[in-house]
Amino acid sequence: MANAQVLVNPCLSFPGCQASVRNGVVHSKLSLLTANQKYNLLVGAGDTTTQQIDSTFSGTVNLSLLSGPGTFVGAFNKSFSKYAYMDMKFFVGGDYELEIDIPGVGKDTMILSVVVDDFSAMCANHPQGCVSGGGTKIKMQGPNVIIVDVMFPFNVMVVNSDGKIDITYAGVVTLSKLTGAGNLNGNLSLYGEQRISFNDLTFDQIGSYQVVVDVEHVGKDTVTMVATAGNSIKYLEENTCVVYPNPSSGITSIKIGDKPQFVYQINVVNVLGEVVKTFDLNRNVSSTEMIDLDLSALAQGTYYIDLKCQQFNIHSSVVLLK
Repeated sequence: MANAQVLVNPCLSFPGCQASVRNGVVHSKLSLLTANQKYNLLVGAGDTTTQQIDSTFSGTVNLSLLSGPGTFVGAFNKSFSKYAYMDMKFFVGGDYELEIDIPGVGKDTMILSVVVDDFSAMCANHPQGCVSGGGTKIKMQGPNVIIVDVMFPFNVMVVNSDGKIDITYAGVVTLSKLTGAGNLNGNLSLYGEQRISFNDLTFDQIGSYQVVVDVEHVGKDTVTMVATAGNSIKYLEENTCVVYPNPSSGITSIKIGDKPQFVYQINVVNVLGEVVKTFDLNRNVSSTEMIDLDLSALAQGTYYIDLKCQQFNIHSSVVLLK
């Protein structure tokens, strides 16, 4: 089994380092994890107000599982200098409470939600379906317009020459920023199987970014993402459709582009590929009409919007803030 490696030096980006304050435990804020993937928890002693690590500190860190339906594999304790990355992998879905203890410095607790990826739904929702073996190409799924400082999901799969998802793939996927003014933050390197889901990515500055996706045993690809301020218009499929506002507090409006379209159905899909809400239209929609979607019953998070039209399908995303 390959080991995931985090390539980002935190002293060069968020949270950063300093050499004067050490009043508690500083760590990355993991919240939504996917089972059967290896995550890296960044831990250090430092300033809990600014979330900066004390680069002069050396010591040990201990992890304890306080509650949860299962356990995790990985390092429960480690000696470190400046900071440490603690590998962890969960297998059972549910809510967990984890204690992080640096003796002589302090303790902190973190609440994690672990979800189990529904691979049968993934294969059912993928137009080409799935296959065992033969994966040679990279397939990426996620929004290409992102709200600054709001976590967004990004999924990576391996497909064969026919576009079928290779469900036998297992390996490390690493993301790295190629161009862009700000930082790409979060767990940037994960070991996973079938579908590797990055759940905690954020950009910290507005602008256009190129991100390199390095898939072990397969190769590399580059994706362009745009980080924008809140309440911005989201353009899809070369400006054929507009979603507004994004992020939304519950009511989201969709406007078809320059030409009228026959829209069969609009599906709202969560980050695991599950359809959580369906709107049946089965009618022509003019280029000036706004289609209102009531998403207020859904939990806060990022969702994909899938418009099934007569001439094309549109895949988008919307961020719900409650």
